[in-house]
Amino acid sequence: MSDDVGYEDAIKISFDQATDYLKRMRCNRPCEACGYEDFKIETDGSDVAYIPIILAKDDNLGLLYMPVSCLRCGNTRFINAISMARTILGEHTGDEHGE
Repeated sequence: MSDDVGYEDAIKISFDQATDYLKRMRCNRPCEACGYEDFKIETDGSDVAYIPIILAKDDNLGLLYMPVSCLRCGNTRFINAISMARTILGEHTGDEHGE
């Protein structure tokens, strides 16, 4: 399943799935800027607020990120949403590494 996960698959990953992914992948380390330990996934209400970034060399290509922000200082980490979806969806197909 590694190469067939795309933008449409990633934006279907729920808030709960994303939260579980961050815990399991140990992405909840202290903030690099202030040392605080509480982060939140940015949302647009109840859904994850994914951020697409268009590549400068080809506006038909881009990346998709999930912002996760420190609750104290606002420092933001950007998690590659396609990689996250690949891992989550791979688990549902029996391929725990999304390959």
